[in-house]
Amino acid sequence: VVGATRIAVLFRAFWLLVPAQCAG
Repeated sequence: VVGATRIAVLFRAFWLLVPAQCAG
């Protein structure tokens, strides 16, 4: 699937950004 890598990158970025937003 072409979008698999893109989805994985977006999911990982989101997973890293959410705690950052909650922290500060």
